[in-house]
Amino acid sequence: MAGEWEKVAENLVRHKPSGGLYLRAKVGGKIIRKSLGTKAVKIGKMKRDDLLLQIRTAAGRGGGHGELTRDGLLELALAYYRALPTYQIKPASMRYRETLVEVLKRTLPENPPAKWKPADVLKWWGSPEIVRYDANRRNNMLGTLRKAISQAIENGSMLFDPTVSLKRVPVRTKEVEIPSRKDFERLVASIESQGKANSKEAANFVRFIAYCGCRPGEASEVTLERGGRHTHHDFGRGEGDQEPPRAAGANCSRYERAARVHALRKCGWESILH
Repeated sequence: MAGEWEKVAENLVRHKPSGGLYLRAKVGGKIIRKSLGTKAVKIGKMKRDDLLLQIRTAAGRGGGHGELTRDGLLELALAYYRALPTYQIKPASMRYRETLVEVLKRTLPENPPAKWKPADVLKWWGSPEIVRYDANRRNNMLGTLRKAISQAIENGSMLFDPTVSLKRVPVRTKEVEIPSRKDFERLVASIESQGKANSKEAANFVRFIAYCGCRPGEASEVTLERGGRHTHHDFGRGEGDQEPPRAAGANCSRYERAARVHALRKCGWESILH
């Protein structure tokens, strides 16, 4: 019998022999399947939404005690991200998701998510409070909201995703201009010759970032092996182990050595160890 059914969309299936569309959803722990009386997908989706609202009301989900709130919905997304292992989501990414959730809490419709209709979220998606953000942030907001809704559907708090008709915002990619090595060396030399207290450290930090490929937030967590153990180096304040790494082999600051050693390992450019 399973071969006679084909999934068309969320909570929407087609009976292959007849071509008719059916609602298929889990309500109160039971799977229900009801004919929508049409073969057209567009009409079927509208009928599905209306029928789901009727079923929810009949099941006592509409406005009852313990109904999922907007904030409760978004907490489901946060719980999902917080449960991910650290190699899948970095602390900075987690903080970013939390800021997105704060915006969603301020801007989404205040009525219970189970009562949201596609028109409600479409209005939210085009509201000035959301449109003012850049494309990447808006798309990440939508992804976070959809993750929350998928968790709510899984636990039975919602029956369908009202955001299915929303489209991601096109992202315009900027052309990255990479300076030549001579231009880069001139830039670093300019930083180093400023005569400030940490000019040389700042120049070596720029070299380190450019050659090793670390983001600024990642660079502060870099450790260098010395004598069989790992030592933390802070490139900004000059704290940490006062001895240069054993791999250095030259009489220069740990900052410069770190920049050059990591550059060598990452790029294989022997000349930077002159």
